[in-house]
Amino acid sequence: MKLSEGQERLVRDVAACLLKQGKYSVDAAGKCVYRSADGTLKCGIGHLIPDAYYSPSMESYSAGALTRTGPLAEYIVGKYGSDAVNYTFLDTVQYRLHDNRVGRSLPLRFLPLLTPDDAVKEISRYLGCIVED
Repeated sequence: MKLSEGQERLVRDVAACLLKQGKYSVDAAGKCVYRSADGTLKCGIGHLIPDAYYSPSMESYSAGALTRTGPLAEYIVGKYGSDAVNYTFLDTVQYRLHDNRVGRSLPLRFLPLLTPDDAVKEISRYLGCIVED
């Protein structure tokens, strides 16, 4: 099994956005959030949520739950294909590229951001997919 072309593109886009941003999106308590309070930072999946679809109420839902149905799911399907709207896949992208890389104690200790190539390998390995080196 391999990531589909759409899934790989989504992972690369998320990793590229996080690298460009250069920081993780967390609240004052160090909890990962889709968007920072001032709106300047986004988590991995937060980069996939267009401004028109974002609501602070989303912060209490997992990435997979946010994209099960509705306009956000349709937006992601249109951009990356139907296989990209997969509960396990999106939650894995969120956790492995953002949430799991943020330290759990203050002061925050962050793991380095991943390059798009490394991100694809990380997600592929985690999901048990074939990884081409």
